[in-house]
Amino acid sequence: MNDCNNIFYVGNGMIHNNATRQITLFFLVFLFIVFLCDPPGIFPSQMLSQNERLLMQMAEGERQFRKGIFDGALEDFKQSLEMARVLGDNQRELECLKKLGLIYWNRGQMEESF
Repeated sequence: MNDCNNIFYVGNGMIHNNATRQITLFFLVFLFIVFLCDPPGIFPSQMLSQNERLLMQMAEGERQFRKGIFDGALEDFKQSLEMARVLGDNQRELECLKKLGLIYWNRGQMEESF
């Protein structure tokens, strides 16, 4: 009887049986579920609190502002402003408003900067 149907060749020269093939298939399905379907709570960005997300958004806006990417900074600080208002964080809301004023001023939009 020929047992060739129960084995397959892998590029590194090893020969595996059906049990190994099933384990490999299970592992690939597991990776698909974890990385492509993105179940909640798996990745660190999903575990951040709203306050941490606000701080990260503001930091990104500041980074873009310092590089002179005013359009990107404007969007980041607008989003940060909304997040700060939702959280009721008056200090960060004020920081966002100040940065938005500076961005508009740097863009020559004096009316919006006030």
